[in-house]
Amino acid sequence: IAPDGSLVQIYDKHHLYVTDKTWADAGGGFASLMLPNVPGVTFGLGICMDINPYEFQAPFSAFEFANFHLEAETQVILFSSAWCNSHPDDRLEVKLKPPDLKSTLNYWVSRLGPLLGSEVLLLVADRVGKESFSPVDREGDCTFCGGSCLISLKE
Repeated sequence: IAPDGSLVQIYDKHHLYVTDKTWADAGGGFASLMLPNVPGVTFGLGICMDINPYEFQAPFSAFEFANFHLEAETQVILFSSAWCNSHPDDRLEVKLKPPDLKSTLNYWVSRLGPLLGSEVLLLVADRVGKESFSPVDREGDCTFCGGSCLISLKE
């Protein structure tokens, strides 16, 4: 939404997580855009699973999300997430472990490999708290990592 109330962009997650597939359709692709009142800065958009290899079946080295933003010359990636400490099919003892924020941040940076050493910034809004896996008929809770941050990919 622009300062004048007009719609600037609608972005739908391109890579769906297993639980998303129960209620959502994938978006048409990744996006990069200029925002009103922020001249000269190209922003990229991403939601949670977008940073991962497509369906966890694409090669880890494919870097679909990072390569899109490299080609689009994105300068700031706006990344919203509900990153979990476990997956619905994990054993209960895995789900009971607290989130490892350092591991999560290292993973996100590793998924942006083609952008490392560039002037790109990653701005993350990541959910905190817990939610039951019961809506997808799985035992235990999902604990969200709460890794909201700003990361420079320069160093």
